[in-house]
Amino acid sequence: MDDTGHVQLISRLFALITMKCEDGAAHAILGQGRETDPNRLEDLANQLQSVGEEMMVIAEATKAQTKCRR
Repeated sequence: MDDTGHVQLISRLFALITMKCEDGAAHAILGQGRETDPNRLEDLANQLQSVGEEMMVIAEATKAQTKCRR
């Protein structure tokens, strides 16, 4: 992969992390709602955990790709 393609890949990984942050924020906002069904809170917490795990994978891939540029 040429340097331009590599930089674009890293940029896309950061964009994906940003999207995951936004997904997590949306779940967290729903969990704060006073009218949120208490039965839904566990589901929201599980979704937050899943988003967090996905972010870790993407962050690890991003870190690996930045090391490859050195």
